[in-house]
Amino acid sequence: MIRPLVLIAAVTLAALPATASAQTIRASRLRVRFKMKVEAWDEATGRFKGLWPFQKQEELLAFKRTAGKVAISDGGLTLSQKSRVALRELSFKTETMVAFEVFRSGDGAGLGVDVIGVGERRSGRTVLLNWILEKGAEPTEGIAKLELGVVTGRGALKPASLPLGQWVPVRVSLNGGVLRVVVGQRRHESAWTAAGFGLSFRTANTGAIRLRNLSVDGHVLPASMRKLLRSAEAARTPAGAKPRPARKATLGHAIGQMVKEEKIEVRLRRFPEMPWEKKARIAREKAAKARLRKQEAEARRRGRRLGKPFKIPTFDLPDRGGGGDPWPASILTRDETAYKALRTAHAYVMRRKGSLARPQLNFAERQDPRCAFVPYLRGLLCLQERERTQARSWFRKAIEKQKRFAVAWRALGIMYYEDGEIEEALQCFIKARSADPKDPWNGAYLAFVTLIRGDLKKATNYVRAAKRKRPKSKALNALEAQMNRLRARPKWPITHRARNKRYLVESNIGGGLVDRVAEALNRYRAFLEQQFPLPAETRTPSRLWIFDAEEEYLSFTDTLASRAESTLGVYHPTIKTLLLFQSLDADKTRAVLFHEAFHQYLDIAISNAPLWFNEGNAEYWGITTFDADGKPTIGGLQKGRLATLRLSMANHAKLVGLKKLMTMSRGRFMNRRRASFHYAQSWALVHWLRHGEDDRAKELFADYTKVLLATNNGHKAWNATFAALDTQTVRQMESQFEAYVKAMF
Repeated sequence: MIRPLVLIAAVTLAALPATASAQTIRASRLRVRFKMKVEAWDEATGRFKGLWPFQKQEELLAFKRTAGKVAISDGGLTLSQKSRVALRELSFKTETMVAFEVFRSGDGAGLGVDVIGVGERRSGRTVLLNWILEKGAEPTEGIAKLELGVVTGRGALKPASLPLGQWVPVRVSLNGGVLRVVVGQRRHESAWTAAGFGLSFRTANTGAIRLRNLSVDGHVLPASMRKLLRSAEAARTPAGAKPRPARKATLGHAIGQMVKEEKIEVRLRRFPEMPWEKKARIAREKAAKARLRKQEAEARRRGRRLGKPFKIPTFDLPDRGGGGDPWPASILTRDETAYKALRTAHAYVMRRKGSLARPQLNFAERQDPRCAFVPYLRGLLCLQERERTQARSWFRKAIEKQKRFAVAWRALGIMYYEDGEIEEALQCFIKARSADPKDPWNGAYLAFVTLIRGDLKKATNYVRAAKRKRPKSKALNALEAQMNRLRARPKWPITHRARNKRYLVESNIGGGLVDRVAEALNRYRAFLEQQFPLPAETRTPSRLWIFDAEEEYLSFTDTLASRAESTLGVYHPTIKTLLLFQSLDADKTRAVLFHEAFHQYLDIAISNAPLWFNEGNAEYWGITTFDADGKPTIGGLQKGRLATLRLSMANHAKLVGLKKLMTMSRGRFMNRRRASFHYAQSWALVHWLRHGEDDRAKELFADYTKVLLATNNGHKAWNATFAALDTQTVRQMESQFEAYVKAMF
C-alpha cells in the first residue's frame, strides 16, 4: 500500500472555488439530524446560530471521537481521561463566537481546546484549562506554543485555572483578524490570519471533564456544513442495528490477526508418532490392560467373599495430547536420538531460547544431515535475532532438503513480502498451498498477496476456500469482509462525472469540481509522460473518486494494508482507483492529488516499486507547479521535508546509508517513528540524483530506473547498478549527498 505522509508545499494551479451543494440544507434538517436548537441558518451566506445542549445522544453525531470515552450524562457531555473529540468538518468564518461551559469534577482533570486554523498549515491555538504541560512538549499536531494558557508554539507554561465543582464559561471568537479567548475573567487576544477555525477538545491523563451548552453565533463555511451532514449520515447507526465496530477493523488489522492466528497454530502443531514411539505405546497399553484384568479378578474374589457387589476399577490409558495438525514425518528424522533432540530444540525455539536450542540442533544435524526441520528451526532463530539474510538462507536450505515443506515455503514467502518482492512471495505461497492444500493459512496468505497485485476475484476465491476450513477464524472473516467492501462502489450516488483521454473523475460534489480536477490531472499526466516515460501504456482512463464525507472515504481506505486516517488522498492499487477526500484546505487537496497521481501513474508499469523510489519520486514530481501558460517548474524544494531533515539532523540523527535505504523492507520504511524521516530522505535522494553534481550517480540512477521498470524488482535493479560500487565510492557518494542536503537548508 502506498501510504502518503506528506506535507507538500502548495502548487500553483487555478484555485478550486467552493463547491455547490448537491442538496439544500434546511434548518429543520439540522434539528432532526442532531437534535439541536437552530435559531438561524442561511445557506447562501453561512449565517448560523445554534446550540448543542448535550442532552440527547443524537447530538454526538456532530462530533468525531478519536480517543477515550465520550458520553452524554448528567446534563452534559462527559469526556473521560485521555479523550479527544472534535466537531465533524464544521469550520467557522470571521465574526463568529463559539461559547460553552466547562465543569471540572476532579483534582487532576484538565481540558485542552484546540482552535485549528483553516486554509493555513500549522496555524492555531490551544487553550489549556487546568492542565500543566511539560516544558517542550508539543500540544497537538499542527498547533504550536503556550503563553499563559494559550498555546502558540513550543515553550510552556502556566495554564488558565478551573475552579473545582463549578461551571465556568468559555468563549472563542474571531473578528477583524483577531482571535479572542475568554475563560471566566481571563482574556487572551492574538492575530489570526487563517480563513477560519475549527474546534476540538481533549482531556488530560487523569480525571474527567464535562461540557454543556455549546453555542455558535456567526458564520460557518457552507461547504463544511454540507460535509458535517454527510459525515454524520455515514457514521449513523440505523435503528435496531448493532453499533459499528471500532475503526481498527481495517485490512491491516485483519492481516495482523491472521499472522497471530497462524503463529498460534504453528506453535500448537503436534509431532507425529514415530515407529519406536508406537512400539513403546503398544507395550505400555498391553501392560496397562494386564494390570486392569488382574485388578478386576481381585475385585470379583473380594465381592464373593464379603457378599457385596464389587466395583471394577477403571484405568485411563495414556494419551498423547497436543493440538493442531501434526508436522509431516517427511521433514523430520527417523533417528530416535536425533528426533528427541529435535523436539527439545523446537520447544526452546518456541520459548525464544536460542542458546539452549542450538546445541540440540547441532546434535540432530550430526545424527541426520538430511533432516529438513533443522534448517527451518535455524531460520526461525535468525528471525528472532533479526538476521533476515541468514534466515532466508536457512529457509531455502530446508526447502532444498524437502521440496514439499509447506511451512518453510510460507515463511520464505512472508519474508519476500516484507522485503517488497511481491512476485517472489506469490510464487512461495503458491508452492506452499500446492504442498499442503489442507492448511488454510497457505491459501490465506496467497489471497492477501493476490489482493495486493490487484486480482480481487482470485483473492476472494482463495480466502473463501480457506474460510471453509476455519469458519470461526476472526482473521479470515475480517479479510473476506474487506474484500467484499472493495467489490462495492461508494455508497453515494455518482451525480457528477468528467472524462478525458487519461482520467475518469466521479463524485457527488457539484460546482464544476470534477471538471477542474480532471483537467488538472490530464495536464499533469501528460507532463509525466514526457518527463518520466513508462514502458507500458493503458488504454482505459485512470479512475478517481472524490469523497465529500470522511466516513465514506475511510470505508475504502480501511481496505488498504495500512491505515490512511490522517490522509486526504490515497491511491488504491487493488481497485486501480485514486481516492480523494475533498478538504476545505484547497492547497492540501491539490498537493496530495499530484502526489497520489504519480503513484497511480507508476502502477501502470510496475506494481511493487521500492518504497524509497516510489515515495521519493512522488514527492519530487508531486511538487511540480504550472504557470498560467501551462509551463511546468521542476525540482522545487519540499519545505516540509527539509524541515524534517533539518530537525532530525540537528538532533544528531544520521542519514540512512544508500544500500540500507534502497533495499529497505516495507515494514522498516513505514515504521511509525522513522517513516517521516525516510520519506524526507527519499525525496532528497531523488533530488540529488537528478540535480547533484555527481555524473556517475546520475547515470546509475538512470540505469536503476530502466532495470526497475523492466523487471519490477528492486533488488535486481540494485544489484545491476549501485551494488557494483566499491565501499569507498559509496562512502564518497553518501558524503556528497549529505553535503547537498545541508546546502538546501
